[in-house]
Amino acid sequence: MEIRLVGRWINGAMKECLACQALRKRTLEALKELEINTEIKNCGSENEYLSYGVMVPPLLVINNKVKIMGKIPTKNRIKEIIKGELNA
Repeated sequence: MEIRLVGRWINGAMKECLACQALRKRTLEALKELEINTEIKNCGSENEYLSYGVMVPPLLVINNKVKIMGKIPTKNRIKEIIKGELNA
């Protein structure tokens, strides 16, 4: 499972705002509770950032599919999304 967090792309680098940090924290908690050991990677380039069609960050991308955009869902909702990807 590949998980990426996409924040704002500013001056050639991704910046994590408070919303991005909250999404990262909840996602890490969800992964821990589900006993899934995987890394959350940041968006790696401006081209990758643009490829997701970012309207409002933060984005949670799982297996190259945008699952969350512009929201900070509950940890339980993130767990549901992750479980859905495991069963896909």
